[in-house]
Amino acid sequence: MGAKQILAMLLMLSVLLFGCATVKQVPDKSQNAPSDAQGAAGAKVAAGATANEPAAPQQDAKEEPDTVIEDTTLIADDAKTQTSPPQEPAQQPAAEPAQNPDANTPPVPPAPVAPKTVEFTIESDDHGFYPAEPITIAKGDSLKINFKVRKEGIYYGGMRITSDYFNTGDLPVGGSKTVEYKPDASHKIESYWPSSGVKKAEIKVEVK
Repeated sequence: MGAKQILAMLLMLSVLLFGCATVKQVPDKSQNAPSDAQGAAGAKVAAGATANEPAAPQQDAKEEPDTVIEDTTLIADDAKTQTSPPQEPAQQPAAEPAQNPDANTPPVPPAPVAPKTVEFTIESDDHGFYPAEPITIAKGDSLKINFKVRKEGIYYGGMRITSDYFNTGDLPVGGSKTVEYKPDASHKIESYWPSSGVKKAEIKVEVK
């Protein structure tokens, strides 16, 4: 093989190598066409969705005046608070002391004690009364005394017993008499011989 042939083969090989490199670098438009078409379609859909979507309500624009009004009101209130003088608290009338209803109520008097009758039995002869101790009763009570003339130690004419409140009359030996009265003062009970009026004995009645 001659030198010309070898040179010609090298040139052809170089052309082939350069052609292969060129083929690799050129992009395949047929493969990219669908992708571009899909991108364009997606862009149209997005544009349509944006065109058909209703506009969002402008809430922020409406709320701004309310916020400004509230701030103005607060500022006005602060100005009133700072400029208005402090008010003194209203004085309330002093409470009247509670009245005790029992203070004007008159005391209830104690219930009166029912009067009662005090009864004694007393014997008598020429020497005295038996028992000889004084009789004591409360004022307002009634006094009931059973007098008995003894059969011994007595004058045959009997006995008479008297006081400021009663008189038994002549009592025979062994005789008896009951008297009942309501004394209002202390006094004495005395015994006498009926025929001569000689005093024989006495006993005290104390009214308290």
